[in-house]
Amino acid sequence: MQEELVVWEGISKNGQYDIQEVHEDERGLKIKLVSEDDGSLLELFWVVLVLGYKNVDESFWLDTLEKLMLLYGESFITSHTFFVVNNSLLSQEIERGCKGAIKKEQMFHLKIASTNSIFDVVAWGEPKIKIIKKENSNGIY
Repeated sequence: MQEELVVWEGISKNGQYDIQEVHEDERGLKIKLVSEDDGSLLELFWVVLVLGYKNVDESFWLDTLEKLMLLYGESFITSHTFFVVNNSLLSQEIERGCKGAIKKEQMFHLKIASTNSIFDVVAWGEPKIKIIKKENSNGIY
C-alpha cells in the first residue's frame, strides 16, 4: 500500500507556514510556525508520547516535493501545510522496530510540508494547537 496524504482538519486556517522553531524537552515536542499570509504564529504541542520525528531541510526535499506535486497536484501541496499520512511508512518502521508492541494503527502521523522544510511527526495522538494573532503592522503580537 502506498502512503496517502489527506489535508489535516485540525487546523482551521491551513495555508502556507514556515517552521520557525522546534523544541523538545521532558514536557513534549513543540513546533512554532509563522503564517505566510498574515504573519500570525501557530504552535503545535504534543503532550502525548512522540514515537518519532524527522526533519528534512528545503534544500534536500526537492525530489520529495516534485513527487508529491506529480501525485497530488501542485495546488494541493502549495495550498496546504498540514497532512495526515495514511499507510505511513514511518509508522510501519516504528512498528517493526518495537517488534509489534505498538501497532501502526495506534499512531498518528502528521506531515508538515512547510515552505522551509518537511517535518514528520508520529505520535500517540494529535497535537494541541495555539494560534497567536498578529495585532498590528509592526509585528507586535
